[in-house]
Amino acid sequence: MSAPDRKRRLPRCMPVTADRVAHRLAIRIRSAGAQGGRAMGSRFKGWSADELHDDYRAGKGEAVRLLLRGAPKRGAVRARYVASPRQDTNIVGVGIGRRYCDNKGSSEHAVRVYVRRKLPKSQVGKHKIPEHFDGIRTDVIETGAFRALGKGIKAAQARTRPLRSGLSIGFASAEDFVVGTIAAIVLRGADRFVLGNNHVLAFENSLPPGTPILQPSRLDNGQNGTDRIGALTEFVRLEPFGNKMDAAIARIAPQIAVTAGFAHGPRLASGLSLPAVTGMRITKLGRTTGRTDGRIDDISVDVAVDFGSGQFVFEDQLMLRASSASFSDDGDSGALVVATTQKRPVGLLFAGAESHALATPIDRVLAAFGVTILA
Repeated sequence: MSAPDRKRRLPRCMPVTADRVAHRLAIRIRSAGAQGGRAMGSRFKGWSADELHDDYRAGKGEAVRLLLRGAPKRGAVRARYVASPRQDTNIVGVGIGRRYCDNKGSSEHAVRVYVRRKLPKSQVGKHKIPEHFDGIRTDVIETGAFRALGKGIKAAQARTRPLRSGLSIGFASAEDFVVGTIAAIVLRGADRFVLGNNHVLAFENSLPPGTPILQPSRLDNGQNGTDRIGALTEFVRLEPFGNKMDAAIARIAPQIAVTAGFAHGPRLASGLSLPAVTGMRITKLGRTTGRTDGRIDDISVDVAVDFGSGQFVFEDQLMLRASSASFSDDGDSGALVVATTQKRPVGLLFAGAESHALATPIDRVLAAFGVTILA
């Protein structure tokens, strides 16, 4: 029997803490072998999106087709089944990353299935998640339900000029109140824009270009007129499936001053994006929770996110794991995710759960609008 086909005895994962009861998937599956000069299943520092092996992509693809594509579109429907073992109500995402034992990352990688809640084996029954997809082992990780972060740090919630990253922002409306965070001041030719989320600036596709944008947001006592900083210009539409980002830009009025840097934190070393790598240390600076630190846990997750108007499935996103407590909270949507050591932009935050958060690779967002970050 050749080395890549030889089965190995795997280390046993102990159950998670008693307040998060879990069943362990008993997995005995082939090692995927070596490919591209880096052995799969061996210890390594991390992968970038370009380095994901075809075997893992195929395994993830099979899991997405079987587990995620049939998810209901309405968040209200899924909310009734928070603790249900049914796969179509408990599963929120599928990705690729390290297996976890006792909340510690191992050197083994797997197709990850993200769930609202892990359940005891006795409650899973016929709804048990398969032990492997397309020959790649699976790992089940509890994250809670992901939601758009739209409801702190007083300095970020106040009216601030010049405009900069990390400040409160929202659209002008007499009826609806949504607040998020300015990711960055971005440039396209001589025009200046604020970069943020669709659900914060365009209210999930429902607002037309030209809608007034306020800093601070209405929820932070912003007023249409005195606090208007520009107008909604473009957004990438949100669809039930196949979303690549939750992003929008608003053109800044000529009389509004801008500056590089954050409302609370250091300036970027460069506005040039840095490719995300698993295990990379990252920092977020948001309107509500300010600075939080963590690591990139998955660079290719497909995930269902609950929004006010329904549920949307996103593809190939970044899964972020907090170093302690939570990574984000309501009002942090749109925050820029930065590589802690290199101080360069990595992602655009748009959703969070109890212990994890989601971001889109920032180079994808910048390319969609043809803009660059002021740094």
